[in-house]
Parts: sequence; C-alpha cells; structure tokens
Amino acid sequence: MTEDEHLAWLKKIMPMVATLMTVGTFLVIRLAGHGNGTALLVAGIMFGFVLLMYGARVVLGVKGFVVVIGAGAVILWRLQRNGYF
Repeated sequence: MTEDEHLAWLKKIMPMVATLMTVGTFLVIRLAGHGNGTALLVAGIMFGFVLLMYGARVVLGVKGFVVVIGAGAVILWRLQRNGYF
C-alpha cells in the first residue's frame, strides 16, 4: 500500500474510529460507576486525542507520528512521576 493509498484509507475510516473510541470510552467510564459528567469529559478527551493522533499522522508522516507518540508518553510519564496525575 502506498502512502497516498494509506492516507486515503485513514481518511475513509477515521470518522468511524473516532466515534467508536469516544462511545466506547463513555461506556467504560459509566460502567466503572462514574457519573455522566465525568464520562462525557473523558470521552471528549478521547475524541480530541484520536483527532490529534490522526492529524499528527497526516501532517508529520509516519516518523513524525512515532515521535509525537514517544514524546507524549515521556512527557506524561514525567508529569505523573512529579505528582500531577
């Protein structure tokens, strides 16, 4: 699959992926016993995360996407170690 074909495939499936990830996150948080407000907030964060990852893949390519995921993981890990989460 060429890069253009792969981007066309991503463009085709991303609305469904974003919807499923958002709804799935909402349901998991609700099943965990939290209220609608918390579940909606976390589902909205997941929706933003999916769109950010898709945008990073389209704009930066595969190597840039890997850098975004790696840097994000290191930053979030460090924030967690410093007590922010």
